[in-house]
Amino acid sequence: MEKEFDISRLTRADGKYTPWVVKDTPTLLSELELNNKEIILIVDHVKNPYGFLLREIIPHHSAQGRVDDEDFLITFCGACNAGVHMNPVINGKVHHFRVIGAYNGQAVFEDEETKSIWNHITGECMHGSMEGEKLEVTGLRMSTVGDEMKINPKLNMFIAGQSIKEKIMVLMIKVMLGKSKNWLPARFFKTMTEVDDRLPIMALGLAVQIGDTIKFYERNQISDGMKDTIDGKTITLFTGTVPYAVAEKGKRPFQLFMRWYGYNLTYPQGVLYIPK
Repeated sequence: MEKEFDISRLTRADGKYTPWVVKDTPTLLSELELNNKEIILIVDHVKNPYGFLLREIIPHHSAQGRVDDEDFLITFCGACNAGVHMNPVINGKVHHFRVIGAYNGQAVFEDEETKSIWNHITGECMHGSMEGEKLEVTGLRMSTVGDEMKINPKLNMFIAGQSIKEKIMVLMIKVMLGKSKNWLPARFFKTMTEVDDRLPIMALGLAVQIGDTIKFYERNQISDGMKDTIDGKTITLFTGTVPYAVAEKGKRPFQLFMRWYGYNLTYPQGVLYIPK
């Protein structure tokens, strides 16, 4: 992330997005009638994994609640196509977050308690009284209904339901970022610094982190079973419906399936995979 936050590049949209406060009990994936191609965001590093439909997260940009006595915050930016799981507890107190605008072409969050501004991927406070604080961040696994029905049909799913307004918002994002369009509104570019031009800014790829090094693999350069090394550690990449990587002993390292501009502006020190 850039060293200094430039508040003049922040485009605010206060009150436009309402956070999803998760209070309902989950439903088993197998009990829901869903399209197999539906994308799911899954928290699977916990005792009882749980998931959310991507299309229900997008209008809110976040979901926050408590599962198995642990508080959680899920973030997702429909533009940069990235989101994470965070612990919203700071110094023993739960903070409540909502998206309040865009910075570097990505969603930025504000906590209701202090009105500080936070990066939605790194969990770092960029501006305000909490500057210097950093939320604990872990990865989200991105999958599909069809794939999960094969391996975990009893996955706990939180379902929000959508208003007409929210459905229209999701449709607009699909049109904006669809294969034939793939563009961002001008107001997003006003929030961005210069992006590394080695890839098109909207290129999708997999960012994989091992230790302090994070590396970006453009989607079209990933093949099933291809191997690479990050900080001397071997990883294996797979295409899948959503590309993913596994490290040694089959463990999944922190990874994000996201757009190049979001990666480059969030991790300017990051590495780009160059095929040999």
